[in-house]
Amino acid sequence: MVIFDSLGHASVNGKWLKSNLDASFKTYSEELVRNNYIGGMVVGLAGQNDYSHESFIEISNKYKNLFPIAGFDPLKELPDSLSLIKNLGFYGIKIHPRFSGIDLRNDQDNLIACFQACAELDMPIFLCSYFNCSLERMPSYDPFYELLGILKRCVDTKIIIVHGGGIDLMRYAELARFNENLLLDLSLVMMKYQNSSIDSDIKFLMQSFDRRITIGSDFPEYSLSDIKERFDYLSEGIAIEKKENIGFKNILNFLEISL
Repeated sequence: MVIFDSLGHASVNGKWLKSNLDASFKTYSEELVRNNYIGGMVVGLAGQNDYSHESFIEISNKYKNLFPIAGFDPLKELPDSLSLIKNLGFYGIKIHPRFSGIDLRNDQDNLIACFQACAELDMPIFLCSYFNCSLERMPSYDPFYELLGILKRCVDTKIIIVHGGGIDLMRYAELARFNENLLLDLSLVMMKYQNSSIDSDIKFLMQSFDRRITIGSDFPEYSLSDIKERFDYLSEGIAIEKKENIGFKNILNFLEISL
């Protein structure tokens, strides 16, 4: 089965957050080749592991099978800087609310300005939708509805909902169903909740929702070989055309990437 990884990570210093995992560009690129992936989005995280736009894309450009996404913090960077990021050669930006301390309710002005600027530049946003963390950092509102309010004011912005909304997978799937500018990435969610009822939800989506979802690894959190194995299991019995949509066609079409 052909797969293009919709969400992999690498870092400037080769480390991954505070873990001992190898997050070098070289390792990610080699793992893609070793596991017969046709390529992968290599996604940066603002403020993590010596990240800078210039350093990140300089390293990424050494590997033909990597397609860089810039880490962006809308609380620290102005929308005007997005044009510079696009000119560097990034395919889009990644916003990580938990790591950047973004409050979807109180920081809406910053997010809306960023989203609208991305729409004008035709620059997709990879938006993390996993909000679970320690109690003091957990939002006391429903992120789904706060995000919905933002999206209503940014209807032309192309957004990949990273991690599929976690345990709220089906709510986010229904949101993506009716909005062509939204694509649902299944990284983390297809691995973290194995043997739960979410497996059944993912199987349903692969059977009935194949044009609105895509497969990501969240490398180095999960191995590319394990992702392939899970994809084979969860997509068992569905038509090859649907597997191709999920495995690579949706993400390449959404990001307008030609291989």
